Amino acid sequence: MKHIVVTVTNDLTYDQRMIRTCSTLVDEGYRVTLVGRVLEESGELIDRSFLQVRLKCNVNNGPLFYAEFNRKLLLYLGDVDFDLAVACDLDTILAVTRAAKSQGVPFIFDSHELFTEVPELDGRNLVKSVWSRIGKICIPAAARCYTVGSSIAAELSRRYGKTFEVVRNVPVLSHDGIHSWEERDAVIFYQGALNAGRGLEVLIDCMAEIDGYELVLAGEGDLSHTLRQRAQEKGLESKVQFLGRISPGQLPELTGRARLGINILEPRSKSYYYSLANKFFDYMQAGTPSINMAFPEYLSILSKDKTGITIDALSTDKMTLAIKSIIEDQGLWSRLSKNCDLAREKYCWEKEKEVLLKIYEETLRN
Repeated sequence: MKHIVVTVTNDLTYDQRMIRTCSTLVDEGYRVTLVGRVLEESGELIDRSFLQVRLKCNVNNGPLFYAEFNRKLLLYLGDVDFDLAVACDLDTILAVTRAAKSQGVPFIFDSHELFTEVPELDGRNLVKSVWSRIGKICIPAAARCYTVGSSIAAELSRRYGKTFEVVRNVPVLSHDGIHSWEERDAVIFYQGALNAGRGLEVLIDCMAEIDGYELVLAGEGDLSHTLRQRAQEKGLESKVQFLGRISPGQLPELTGRARLGINILEPRSKSYYYSLANKFFDYMQAGTPSINMAFPEYLSILSKDKTGITIDALSTDKMTLAIKSIIEDQGLWSRLSKNCDLAREKYCWEKEKEVLLKIYEETLRN
């Protein structure tokens, strides 16, 4: 049985993409190990069909963390026999490249984003240049490369002279019926990290102008405390609810009970501009109309499958108008929700996984 080792830097608990990927590979007959890290706040892992390993680091952010994690990952990989390794993003690729070369086996590069263009690297030219250099050294050595959307694939191919295929971050097809307007709660729902650049400050401010609805945010991040404080300072505690981190298994029910899903980003980086977020498809699977940014990937899909609307800029006025245009027009909401129902068989993991399995099968065969 071929052994595949997949590597990430998160704590494995909430990474829906990697849980789907690893489970699919196991179902196909591979032995899979997913390697990440353990954090102070990490809870117990849920038993899954693949082995889960979490490395402990003494430093958990900044350059020293990445250096320590890659050193420990390299040591771990040196003690494991495997037939294929997978580096998820640039932060694991150094160790994976060296380990794969040492064992004489191929590796795959799975890019979840345009790593060198994330907002966290704005103004940090030295750090950005280091990551770019790592990419130019390691990515050409990969047997195959893939990413989450066509726009990022084109940009990565241009930068690194390597073909990037597309495996979209879509959910498993839901066979549950879609809840009607009357069956849903008066909830505006956001799932994802509470980080800078997500437009969450604007979203909270909008609630001052929206009556009869509650904004529910599922997730945590760098702005967790700041956003809670903002809601309190503006007297919106009764309109804004923070759920904290929610397990992937709980999200579909929450999403399916909301009347509106939010998928917004500030156009402050190429990584955001070219993004195709999993929440966009999660809302679609739940039959929940969504508000999205007028970025290339969303415009392309929504021009054909009208499951939501877009806004061209983030401001309290524009966001408030967009929200009201859906929650105050039940006819529009019903049309968008019906379109979600029609589209969810097209954008589901059952179809997307065939692309993934072909990449892995061909890599191991060659």
